[in-house]
Amino acid sequence: MAFACARVGHPQACAARADTRGARRVQPRARAAGVGDVESEGDGGSTPPAAAAAGVGISLNAREPRVGEYSRVASTPEYSLAADARARAEARLAERRADAEATKHKPNAMRRQKRQRRRERMEAAETRRQRQRERRAKAAEKRGAAPLARLETPGEVRFHLGYAGTPLEAVRLASTRLHLDNVGTGLAYAVSEAGANAGTAAARQQERLALVSTENFRAATRRLIDAGAQAPASELASAAKAHLLAGERVGLRYADDLQELAAAAADSLGGPYSVSLSEEALANLLYVFAKLRIDCPRLYATAAEKIAMQGASELRPEALSAALWALATMGNNDARGDEGHADAEGGQDELVPLLQVLSYHWRDSPGEGALSLENYGLSELASCGWALVVADEHNSPAFGALWDRMCGLEPVVWASAKKRELQQVWQMLTALDTVGGEYGAELCSRLPPVALQGARAAFDASDVTVSSAAKEVQLALERLGERVELESLLATPTGVGGLRADMLVLPRPSVQGESEPAVAVEVDGPSHFTADGSRETGPTRLTTRVMSAMGYRVVRVGWTELLSMPTRGDQVEALKRKLAAVRAGK
Repeated sequence: MAFACARVGHPQACAARADTRGARRVQPRARAAGVGDVESEGDGGSTPPAAAAAGVGISLNAREPRVGEYSRVASTPEYSLAADARARAEARLAERRADAEATKHKPNAMRRQKRQRRRERMEAAETRRQRQRERRAKAAEKRGAAPLARLETPGEVRFHLGYAGTPLEAVRLASTRLHLDNVGTGLAYAVSEAGANAGTAAARQQERLALVSTENFRAATRRLIDAGAQAPASELASAAKAHLLAGERVGLRYADDLQELAAAAADSLGGPYSVSLSEEALANLLYVFAKLRIDCPRLYATAAEKIAMQGASELRPEALSAALWALATMGNNDARGDEGHADAEGGQDELVPLLQVLSYHWRDSPGEGALSLENYGLSELASCGWALVVADEHNSPAFGALWDRMCGLEPVVWASAKKRELQQVWQMLTALDTVGGEYGAELCSRLPPVALQGARAAFDASDVTVSSAAKEVQLALERLGERVELESLLATPTGVGGLRADMLVLPRPSVQGESEPAVAVEVDGPSHFTADGSRETGPTRLTTRVMSAMGYRVVRVGWTELLSMPTRGDQVEALKRKLAAVRAGK
């Protein structure tokens, strides 16, 4: 009670403290006299008798503190500091709880904030680059439109055009100021840079197509066309490549310009002052124009002859397969399947001189050079072999050497083959088994069983789709009372190959007992024809030969024919005339 009274400021507090101090002074003496330790009441003990006799003690009847006296304790500095600390702690705890409640998904919010800051930084950087381009463009305008000097290498052209700014500015320079020997490289660079920041491949192609359609791009292309044989063939090929980068359908939209580019390239290659191109560059030229389906037999014949004259000793397998694919797809080397298209420029078979060189390297004098078949993998072997079959050159020594190499491949190579390679092997088997005669059948029997199984599996796994144009033709045929079977499977004589026809018109019953021949109807889109629509491509002609060898009459309906038939009645009448002609053997 003494300590309690002292805390609340009781009137007896001072006396209690004095008595306590007195007791502390008396305690050593009491210990010396053998009296027990003095214990304070605050520690839970009682006053010893000796201390009580000495008058040391506290009255237990002290009164309780008044109510008003507690306010003085609460107002002391020690009490106020503790209360403030407690209040601050409670405030911090409440704040943390509020933050935790507000940010239950804090990791996602942090990621969103980081992405937002990253986008802001990218936008700021793009703004700075745009301002730099604008300053450079203004500086170029101040310098005037003086022609630029000729740059020696494509790398130098790309380096200098990198300072031009946007692809549109690079195309403008190509149409006005670039040296003629650098125009094609400049166009290819501009198109490759267009759509670099696009989010999807479709958006990138859209930007490239828009660039190719600009007036400056067409003007730059016209510069090369007007130069004719004076323009380097490499720059003409680069200009065609710029079109190809925007998509194969560009060949349809600008077929006239590309046709003139191909004629200029043929003049440049055959001119007296032409710059010699390497085999790689010639193969790339053939591939680019064939990919755009530009019909220029003179260009293909000249480029193939130059490759053969230069020996093709340094031609890589990939480049050779690209060149053979181009010649087989667009070359005029199948007169039997294309009697209606006479080559006005000589009718030369483009593959003959090249095949002589390949036969020498592969069959007569196999060596260790670049053309040694030991350096060829299944991809190059299948591509080259497919090209020779399409060109109807499966009887050549070069194809025999390729086939021998394929038959000698290890089973592990066939087991790991890609779908495209196996599909090309299946197409070769189909052609050899139908139009190859006994020699073709013998070649098919030599292929390993694992190769046959893989090729058949790749054919069975191929996608089967029916186009809207094919459905229109089917409806027109059914109006004529014909029985039509869509995506009909046509098997080869020995069953090692086969193909699907868009639709098969089944024979009608005859009163005289004579059965009519079945008619295979093919609905051909733009990829089956040259860009100008003048003739069919090599693979399309091969399909016609194979179906005819199987005993079917073939009717081909081109996409341009369907466009010229606005009504369903027109389609019915046109198909009726076509069916009557093929059934009559015309």
